[in-house]
Amino acid sequence: MADVFRSEKVEDLSSDDGFALGKTGDFFYLEIENVSRIKVYQDSKTNLMRILLRHMLVPDVTRTFRLSVPFLESVDSSILEQTAAGYLGGQTDTKSFLHSVEEARKRNALSSGMYLISGEAYSDSREFLRVLFDQEEAAKLDKYLELTGPVALDGKSQRKLLEILWPKFGMQILKEYFPDVDESTIKMQAGDPLRQIEMLKKRIDQEEASSLITVGPWSTESSMLIDMFKDYLSLGKSETLKKWEKRVGFSGLFNSIYYAFVIALQGGSNQKWRFTSEQMMFGEKIAPFIKSILDCTDASINEKIAQLKLYVR
Repeated sequence: MADVFRSEKVEDLSSDDGFALGKTGDFFYLEIENVSRIKVYQDSKTNLMRILLRHMLVPDVTRTFRLSVPFLESVDSSILEQTAAGYLGGQTDTKSFLHSVEEARKRNALSSGMYLISGEAYSDSREFLRVLFDQEEAAKLDKYLELTGPVALDGKSQRKLLEILWPKFGMQILKEYFPDVDESTIKMQAGDPLRQIEMLKKRIDQEEASSLITVGPWSTESSMLIDMFKDYLSLGKSETLKKWEKRVGFSGLFNSIYYAFVIALQGGSNQKWRFTSEQMMFGEKIAPFIKSILDCTDASINEKIAQLKLYVR
């Protein structure tokens, strides 16, 4: 075989561990009269059969050559006669041959109730789900997968599976994941399934964080100050600043508080014209205290907020 490949100047040949054509993707084996075996990868551009048939006198290609494809071979090792004949006759290229075999095996496996991830088949839906999700999530999704029936994924992708389940069961799945979230809130979610789940998880985490603040207000501005801290924990930096920017001008003290938040969260403001020099000076003075509170993630946040009574009256 080495002489044949050398005379044909095959470019994608490697022979470190037997003969192989190509380097990446799925592959199959071509055995020649149980004497030689060649591994052919999906990316090979070489028309192997045309080369071999130029150098061999073969009365019956189906007896001289044997094809085997590892893809889903444990559940289906068949290759359609027409598909094999097309490749062995040199009419079908490597990629097309593999695609035909793999699609046929997928159809057969799905029709027999198997769940597929790449070249792996699972007869049990829960086992299939545990490859993609943790045990708790797999248990939640199992009934919806069984109602959907066998599916085939090209790789280990939570997103792809959820996109299959979502059109029919999206709302039920979100309710299962988030039983304490209002249905109206769930209906407001947008984007792909994973994004919807991630956004609801983030919302719950933020609400739990803002619930840490239990200290009560001692004045109008202190009430606004406390609400700003809560908004930061539940909405994040950008939304908080955007929301409270509308209140700039309420009072000189609030202007200083807002300016302090801007310094603590952004390091400075590009709208200094909205504040007097006195408001900015006072905001700069309390900004370090504001930042230390924003960085706090436990119940001590209440004590730190209460200490601002020295500045916010």
